[in-house]
Amino acid sequence: MIQFYSKDKNKSVMIWACFEDDDQKSDLVFMSDDSDAKQREITSAVYLKVLEEQMSILWESDLIYMQDEVSIHTAHIIKRWLADNEIEVIDWSFYFPDLNLIEHVWRHLKEWVHEHYLKLETLTDSDQIIKKHMIEILQEVWTHLNNEFLKKLIELIRKWMKTVIKIYDWHTKY
Repeated sequence: MIQFYSKDKNKSVMIWACFEDDDQKSDLVFMSDDSDAKQREITSAVYLKVLEEQMSILWESDLIYMQDEVSIHTAHIIKRWLADNEIEVIDWSFYFPDLNLIEHVWRHLKEWVHEHYLKLETLTDSDQIIKKHMIEILQEVWTHLNNEFLKKLIELIRKWMKTVIKIYDWHTKY
């Protein structure tokens, strides 16, 4: 989720994206609330629709999919769809959020947007207009996201993971 804070507002948009080390990345998908849900939240049904649309574009059989253990990711419908489509998913513990690649990408996007689009924090338009601006800006940033950044991130995470595996249950310098 990408959030922008201002003095009296907390605006956010929920996004999904996927990338691999062969310079391929998915579209940046803006997830909307499930209108059928009681609390109009993002549900596993919304997430499933994103997977169905996006994974067919990018997925290759030798890849491993990484996602955290948020409830919409671990729902039975999602696990069944991933298994039916022979998508191997890495078991990912929430104890190691710093090793989750996409979290580093989200932080990078947020920092870039805050640095280059300060006006977002001062907008006084309606929530819908502000979110529209956020979506346009994030789409532009994602489109121009440097593939070298992603490759370096993958290399760095591989190094960190080897260190964690080597000294599991002990502190690392990362």
